[in-house]
Amino acid sequence: MLIGKKGLQAEKWLKFKFVDKQPPCFPTDLHCEFICESEKNANNLMTQVFVAFAEADKSIMEKIRKSLMREGITVRTYATVLHIGLYFSI
Repeated sequence: MLIGKKGLQAEKWLKFKFVDKQPPCFPTDLHCEFICESEKNANNLMTQVFVAFAEADKSIMEKIRKSLMREGITVRTYATVLHIGLYFSI
C-alpha cells in the first residue's frame, strides 16, 4: 500500500487534469483502485461514498464505482461491508 509522501503523490497524479496538452498516460482501473484502497487504509477504512445496490444492478454499480475511483473518491459497497463483518464476528 502507498503511505505517506508516496500516497499523497499518487493521489495528486490521479487527480491532475491535463488541460492544454495530451496526458502522457491514463491511469488504469487497477491504478485507481490501488490508490483509493491505499487512501482508505490510511483513513482507518473510512470512505467518502457508500453505495447500496440490488444484485440485478451490480454492473451499473461497478461502472459508478470505477468512475468515482477515477476521480480519487474512495468507495465502499455493502458487499465489502458484509465481507469485513464476517471477519469481525469470528
